[in-house]
Amino acid sequence: TDGSYLHNVPSGTDITITAKETVSLGGMGIIGGVSQSVGGTLAATGDIAITVIGGSADTSFTMNGASSLRTIAATNEAPDLSHTITLTTDQDIQIYGTITALPEGGDITLTSGELILVDGFVKANDTLTLTGGADETDVGLIVNAFVFGTDANGDLLRLQGGTLTTNSGGSITLGATEKVVLSGVIGEVHEISGVLVADTRTISITDGDVMLT
Repeated sequence: TDGSYLHNVPSGTDITITAKETVSLGGMGIIGGVSQSVGGTLAATGDIAITVIGGSADTSFTMNGASSLRTIAATNEAPDLSHTITLTTDQDIQIYGTITALPEGGDITLTSGELILVDGFVKANDTLTLTGGADETDVGLIVNAFVFGTDANGDLLRLQGGTLTTNSGGSITLGATEKVVLSGVIGEVHEISGVLVADTRTISITDGDVMLT
């Protein structure tokens, strides 16, 4: 899903979701008569705001590995149009899929009163901010380490692993009331003329006891 299905959607079209218990993207579906895991997609040409407050569920927001949440630029949109993704919850956030805000100036802000778990891919054009809270595990933010296996053909297969990154010159700010555990990729690098160049300009950790593994 590259967003091409939004070609008839006007620029600046927003998505706003307010819920009390859980917002979930992806799940089990029937394809060809077979029950299997399927993804869900939320895509906008403006801002996306999801707020989940006041419920009793342990997890406020979750998305499986086949799901995506993205804001994209519309054709011939006006300059300086806002492209932000904001996710605010009082319980856990679980990211196994893809969240991107790649148009110019695109920002992503994830805020949880408890745990933020990143086991997928999160990329902003400009600013990426994750703020976790206080969880019964004493951890407020986890970015999972990468684990690889092989498929039936012997090809390398990603089993798990979280990535937080931005476009060139962007910034990442991380924090939590309790521990921050960073085991995945924080700010990608690429090679230019044999030199490794970091995409993200600054990475800041504002709160929490940090564990790098």
